[in-house]
Amino acid sequence: MLTIVSWNIQYGKGVDGHIDLSRIAREILIDGFPDLICLQEVSRNYPATDNGSDQVAELQKFFPEYESFFGASHDRSGGFNGGRRQFGNLVLTRHSPIQVLHHLLPSPADPKVKFMSRQTTELVIPTSSGAFRMMNTHLE
Repeated sequence: MLTIVSWNIQYGKGVDGHIDLSRIAREILIDGFPDLICLQEVSRNYPATDNGSDQVAELQKFFPEYESFFGASHDRSGGFNGGRRQFGNLVLTRHSPIQVLHHLLPSPADPKVKFMSRQTTELVIPTSSGAFRMMNTHLE
């Protein structure tokens, strides 16, 4: 049996308004080590979120025994310290995947409709019962 955690971390911001990735990590691990951790709204180099930190790198430090796969739904120039501003989904896994795919999802056809780009990160994980395919995405 695989254990999976899925959480829209809103770039680490808690209900108290403070951004604290260590608090997110503690909550995830409170009941043990899940096989897959699917996080949405993870940012890299956005000055307005967590002083422009690379949240993917920071989260990897809390989960050193996991492999990480980040899929950016937003990828723009002009990030903190000259890096790319990225925002998207992160999968952390204790099982080395057979395959990893990143898919951009369709946008509204009407250019007058405001929207955020959407993306899904797909992993195929080997299990004793066969391959397990999972997708991590964030929708409205």
